Amino acid sequence: MNRLLVIGAANIDIFAKSRKQLLLKDSNPGEVKLGVGGVGYNVAAAGAELGAEVTFMCMLADDSRAAMIRADAERRGVRIVGKTVHGARSGTYVFIADSDGDMVAAVNDMDIQAAFTPEVAEEMSSKIAAADALFIDANLPDDTIKAAVSYAKGAVFTDPVSVAKCKRLLPVLPRLHAIKPNTMELEALTGIEIQDEASLDRALNAMLDMGVKNIFLTLGERGALYAARGIR
Repeated sequence: MNRLLVIGAANIDIFAKSRKQLLLKDSNPGEVKLGVGGVGYNVAAAGAELGAEVTFMCMLADDSRAAMIRADAERRGVRIVGKTVHGARSGTYVFIADSDGDMVAAVNDMDIQAAFTPEVAEEMSSKIAAADALFIDANLPDDTIKAAVSYAKGAVFTDPVSVAKCKRLLPVLPRLHAIKPNTMELEALTGIEIQDEASLDRALNAMLDMGVKNIFLTLGERGALYAARGIR
């Protein structure tokens, strides 16, 4: 069985959808769903579903949200290791959608990720080195990402998470076996504005020149695109 180590965010997702056109600064009747998510956690859960031996390394508080995350992980076969941050809030993501399902606003409370310091990564270094593959998301502090990747012996995979956070990955791009950006994140990482097929090719080649071996570019409704050296 392959040993997958995932380092990243786990949080409670709150999805709120208005039944009618959303009125700002008012209370809107609608549907609210609660679940466990986070980029790293979703990858860990998917890996377990595919039969991998998955360990998920994260920061959790000592609150009711953390209890929900731990219960969901146990149900899905994900082993959680990491630190309990007393007095903190476990990560929470609130997504507000109009009646058509399109996002109107979102708020993420991921402050707890700052507790995952390079020193914590060093404490966990033997577990990182023992994994056949490492997936790490960009919710972590940049110094922690660099430290964790430096201990990895297996292939390293990542998700940039957002335009605001993706540049944290720049120092580790040469170590990456694969990355899954969207076009905005690709632009931010390469500094190339994507306007057409030619500029898209330039951006993909620039990222490959940075040392990334495989790129899985998500394109929203248009699907996805795979690129590697000599392949697109």
